[in-house]
Amino acid sequence: MSIATPTRIRNMSRTTLAITAFGLGLATVGLVMSAGSIGIVGGAVLAICWFIVPPLYTAGVGFVIAVALVPDGFTGISFAPLGLGILCVLAAPSLDRTEPAIVAISAATGLSVLLAAGGGAFLWTTAILPSALALLVAFALIAYTIHRYEIVRMGLIKASETL
Repeated sequence: MSIATPTRIRNMSRTTLAITAFGLGLATVGLVMSAGSIGIVGGAVLAICWFIVPPLYTAGVGFVIAVALVPDGFTGISFAPLGLGILCVLAAPSLDRTEPAIVAISAATGLSVLLAAGGGAFLWTTAILPSALALLVAFALIAYTIHRYEIVRMGLIKASETL
């Protein structure tokens, strides 16, 4: 029995696949640095998830895996490879688009919103919980926006329809 490669992966350029593989490897390194050898299993699950679902959902699963493997939290040095790896997985497909600059601007805008929400809430309240809640709300809004864009782009609904 063979497993068919999804069309979105078959249509990726070699550069995109190389950056994605690098990102998955880097994320695995971050998991291993924080959780030990069980991080290799987490990295394998992340790679399988990338094969099955789009990168946005893979990123979400990656952070869920990270929290499950390291419930006490990350240090900055161990979180950096995980975060950068997942960012590579998210950003690499934009190289194959006709307008990669639009994707880059959208990513920068999304990161700015997250930074403003979390940083602003922390400066305003000087507490972690409200800052985390502000980040969660901002991330949920950005994720919904991306989800909505994907549904419209795939032609499942018209842009004027409501969800």
